[in-house]
This record gives sequence, C-alpha cells and structure tokens, in this order.
Amino acid sequence: MFNLDILFDHQIFYAQDYGGISKYFSELMSQLDSRNVNFKLALLYSNNVNLNNKNFSNHKNIFPELNFIGKRTFLGFFNYLNQKNTEKLLLSKKFDIFHPTYFSTYYLPYLGNTKLVSTFHDMAYEVYPDLFHDYQKVTDNMKKIATASDSIVAVSNYTKNDLCMRYGIDKSKVKVIYHGCDFSIVKKDPSVSLPEKFILFVGNRAGYKNFLLFLKSISLLLHKDSSLHLVCGGGGKFSQDEEKLITTLGLGNKVIQVGVDDSILAYLYSKAKVFVFPSKYEGFGIPILEAFNAGCPVVLSKSSCFPEIAGDAALYFDPESESSIRISVERVIYNNKLSLKLINRGKKRAKLFSWKKAADETLKVYAQLVG
Repeated sequence: MFNLDILFDHQIFYAQDYGGISKYFSELMSQLDSRNVNFKLALLYSNNVNLNNKNFSNHKNIFPELNFIGKRTFLGFFNYLNQKNTEKLLLSKKFDIFHPTYFSTYYLPYLGNTKLVSTFHDMAYEVYPDLFHDYQKVTDNMKKIATASDSIVAVSNYTKNDLCMRYGIDKSKVKVIYHGCDFSIVKKDPSVSLPEKFILFVGNRAGYKNFLLFLKSISLLLHKDSSLHLVCGGGGKFSQDEEKLITTLGLGNKVIQVGVDDSILAYLYSKAKVFVFPSKYEGFGIPILEAFNAGCPVVLSKSSCFPEIAGDAALYFDPESESSIRISVERVIYNNKLSLKLINRGKKRAKLFSWKKAADETLKVYAQLVG
C-alpha cells in the first residue's frame, strides 16, 4: 500500500538540539523505519538529541562540547551544507513526497513533480508577533508554504481552523493528525533531589506560557502549606524577572528549577501532586499526554486547544484569573478523590493518542497524494 519514496529535510534538526518539533519528526520517522517505508532524512550535521541511536540518520555531530565566540556563525556553514544536500536530493527526482521540517522556503524552486506535505504545529508567530524577532520572515514563509503545499498536517482542530482562517486555506487540504506520547510511569529513581510534595510546571516559561501570573496565583498556597513546593522541569535557569518575582513573593526556598531528560521528566510527573499548564496558547500540548501517561493529575488553562486534547480528564481554569488558577490547583492537591478521578480519566484519554496512529494517518496522507 505504501510504495512511496519520502524525503525529510534538515531544518529543525539543525535549529534545535532538542524540542517538540524535532521530537515529532523523529518519532514519525522511527515509525516509518519500523515498517520499512522508503524514506530519507537529508541531514549531514546536527547535535539534536532526538536523533540519538536512530538508525535512519547518518549525520555527524558538530563540536557539541565546544563554546566559543562566533560559534553560531561558524555552525551556519554546516547548515549551508545541509541545505545543499537537500537541494541535490530533490533535484534527483527520486522522491514522491517532500516533507520539510520547518518554514524555510529554499526548496520551492527544486520540487518539480514531487508532492509537498507540510506540518503546522501552531500559529504562535501570528498570534504573538511581538515575541519573535523574525516574525515577519517566518509568517511570510508560513503563508507561502501553506499555499504551495499539496496537503497540510495540522496537529489539532484548533490549529487547523486558525491556519485556514488566517491564510485562506481550503479546509479540505488540511488533515488533523494528533501527536502521540511514549511516556510511562518511571519506577526507578533517577537520583534527582526533590521535595516530597510539589506542583509541577514543565518547559518554557516566557511570554504566553503565563508563568509569572501562575506563580503569583499559587504563592498563597506555597506559603500556607510548609511542605508544598513548585518544581519547574526544564525551561532553563530562572530569568532575572523570574528571580525578582520569586524574591518579592518570599518564595526563595519554595521554587526549584530542575534540568530534565525524558527519564527525569517522566519521574517528575509520576511524583508530582499536580501538573499545571497555565499557557494562554498552544497548538497541541504534548506535556498533557506526558502527564496522563505518567499518572499525574492535570490542571489546565481553558484556552486554545487544551479542551480538545484533554477532554474531561483535566480540571480547567481561567488563565487570566489568579483566583481561578489558585482554587483549581488547590482543589486537586487536597482532594484525593478528585485527584484519583483525574488520574484515571487521564490514563483512559491517553490511549486515544499514539505515534503509531499518527504515522498510520500520515502515511494515508502521503498515499492519497500519489494515488
């Protein structure tokens, strides 16, 4: 059924050393590889950790341990080589499908009869233009790619509707394919020092992620319960603004930032009293599935795609209201019956999402294009 030749490009695997979009493409290709589908990743150089131990990639690492002035400019040369390699492969006319991994348009003149499939993860550049220095370039490229694509994958109905509304794309051209998740409860302690009782926040904290308002919202809970802490998994060290607010709120010993890999992150979910996702905007929200799979109760903003992904397996709050956030978090922490109900619903909900299912549906998109 799937006698296809598919080409993925280098873009996101050069731009990210880790991250959600490169995780998505790595998982998709892993699924294709397990089914012996003919595909190639056009990548010569990368430091992306999501490609570790992946047989389908023959890339070389680029001085990952070295830091020096001008490193980014220096590494740009390797990205140039990556791009030229992709262009060469496209010109070979050997591929039925080209699936780029991000929003550069360098390849458009080289497509020929090769069908173009693109994935849109969110429309954050359009919704929050002030947060991105390259807003205009990226949004211009996104619109060109959406228009040129023979088929588009959107990771949620929310993203699909936003994309079609903003760019005037025919909805029949866009297929919604949800992400999967491979998290499970971690039974082995990965030697991370954690408080016994904590609220969990995961990932980037800037801008629309709404971390500062969230921190203000739960500060009363942290002061009232001497055993309760906030653990932030990933997202880098606290910024000056975050440090200032932590100090102002008198929470210096109550808020902890922990570096994570997949094993540590899964362990955090399995030990947390509650996972809170206060973001005002997401295209999908993979941490929701991670928490569901790890048996952690979930409290979410009632915004963007969250109700679509989490359904009745989460408790929702108004992301603009400190009291709404605080009351919702407090309810889950101190109501064991509610917490257990959310955990059970989350485990059931998680079964609706898998990388296998995502790959099956993506293969159908490819096959329909080439008849």
